[in-house]
Amino acid sequence: MIIGIDHGNMEVKTASTRFTTGISTYSELPHGLSSYLEFRKKYYTLSNQRKPLEWRKAQVDHFYSLTLIGIARELCARAQYQPGTIPVELAVGLSPIYYLNQYQEFEKYLLQYGQKLDFVMDKRPFSIRINDVKSFSQGYAASMMTSLAQYYGFFFVIDIGGKVDISAVDNGLIDFSDKRNTSLDIGMVSLTNKIEMQLDSMDGLKIDERQIINTLSGKHSGIAPHYAAAMQETAKQHTGELFQQLREKDIDIRSAPSLYVGGGTRVLKKYLQLHVSKTTAFFLDDVHANAKGYERLYSLLR
Repeated sequence: MIIGIDHGNMEVKTASTRFTTGISTYSELPHGLSSYLEFRKKYYTLSNQRKPLEWRKAQVDHFYSLTLIGIARELCARAQYQPGTIPVELAVGLSPIYYLNQYQEFEKYLLQYGQKLDFVMDKRPFSIRINDVKSFSQGYAASMMTSLAQYYGFFFVIDIGGKVDISAVDNGLIDFSDKRNTSLDIGMVSLTNKIEMQLDSMDGLKIDERQIINTLSGKHSGIAPHYAAAMQETAKQHTGELFQQLREKDIDIRSAPSLYVGGGTRVLKKYLQLHVSKTTAFFLDDVHANAKGYERLYSLLR
């Protein structure tokens, strides 16, 4: 079974599930805990406090345990949990700017404890065998869930998550020789940090990342209207700064179609639309698109 996992800096996504990239580790099971991963005599629980941004994911421990949680949740979401060993082909991804230098390291990292793995998730025993791990380029993978390559010889993919990753797609393939493949530190982490500091300086208001994203998404967050208005204005300015940085990197969205993907795209869509052409800008609102794209790319290798 092919399972795609998008190891985002803010959220981990599979084709069917998503959860914050936050985890706590214990040597003993805390009393009363019902939802946890047990693996190699340690216990792991998901946390709403995400881990710091990581540029080299194979250098930190938490992405491995988050991977096991993602596999278990996706198996359950597909009603594929069963006794005995479940074969898994793992499809994952990395930012286009790091892909060529890091994909082998990341694949090795995900096999560091071997292929046959036994663990417990939410008191349910799992036995899986990871037959294979393949890495793909993030953003480009999401474009596989569209028909854009059928109509355009060249386009940009702008993946807005914790940071912003840009991919240059030429004739249906990512062109790794194109220097416009890049990563910008002006994504949702930068924006939420900016808003936290802004509100703290205004009235000493303490607010967390989830409240900010809920407010910007138009969800009820309990935030007073004048604070919400300040957040919206900052998000609008932040989006303008993003397009300025794109121009500085010679990424001119006026000269080529652009596909906007990622969780940040869904949050900032109304501000992004102020800067783009309705005829050459396309929006993919599915935050699971990269994970699904990894699965599709893996299946094409067969």
